[in-house]
Amino acid sequence: MTPPDDRRLRALISLLDDDAPAVWRAAARGLVECGPPAWTALRPAALARVGRLSGRAEEVCARIAGEETVARIHQFARRPPELWDLEEAALMLCRLGDPTLDPLAVMESLDILADRVRDTARSGGDRREEPLDALRRVLFEEAGFSGASVGEGAADDRDSFLHEVLERKRGLPIALSLLTMLVGKRAGLAIDGIALPGHFIVQVQTPGGGRVFLDPFRNGRRVTIAEMMVFVRALGAECFPDDFAPAEPGAVVLRMVRNLLAVYTRRGDTWRLAAATTCERILVRAVTRSLRLEDRPGE
Repeated sequence: MTPPDDRRLRALISLLDDDAPAVWRAAARGLVECGPPAWTALRPAALARVGRLSGRAEEVCARIAGEETVARIHQFARRPPELWDLEEAALMLCRLGDPTLDPLAVMESLDILADRVRDTARSGGDRREEPLDALRRVLFEEAGFSGASVGEGAADDRDSFLHEVLERKRGLPIALSLLTMLVGKRAGLAIDGIALPGHFIVQVQTPGGGRVFLDPFRNGRRVTIAEMMVFVRALGAECFPDDFAPAEPGAVVLRMVRNLLAVYTRRGDTWRLAAATTCERILVRAVTRSLRLEDRPGE
């Protein structure tokens, strides 16, 4: 697609403030067709949150973000769910917040954190630490990542987006766990996500074959299965030892999408809710198709 020129964008944005519904709706369609460049041009008006142009600009931005995300999820879901890459999925979902996102910049931030973990683990003298302890120190003591306060981010999608979590140093349990996994794997740790009912943590395989559980939402503290079972049951959910198996990629991606669905439902974000609903449907269909293929007898 040829990028729209500035004059066309300015003309469409001017028409977006027209009194006639037919005119401004046609302008909105034209801006959506322009894609991310229109999102960038409209963002200042959308953030102003004053006047009808602001509301219309936000609607167009949401439509652009939704279409960009759904298109990428369509391509992503063509692969078998067991091969879904969590980092790639998270970066695609970030486009619901910013369709102009540069994934390389996010990956570079993760690389820098992983370098710090490796440097801390390799340091001599009193600062020498095991990689697991170095990961906890860098992310939760030095960088200051922490969980979003209860109720504070109930309708804030930024607590789910990887790029926003990196910037704001706070997030939901699954977002902070994903961040911990991506940095930990870069630093050489064998680390997986554990999808508990109502919560999300990570497990690290130790060189001796043991498992250590961390709760990134609670400042990366070490936890036990017994402790987490009590914690989850206090949230009103049932929890059993079998729940502590590493989560399948398909289940993790669907959980990320469903968190966003809950956010957009609470905040009444019609266009992003529609996009997230479509993403969920695409992903569920892919997972269901994969399960059916697994159940077919060999030929």
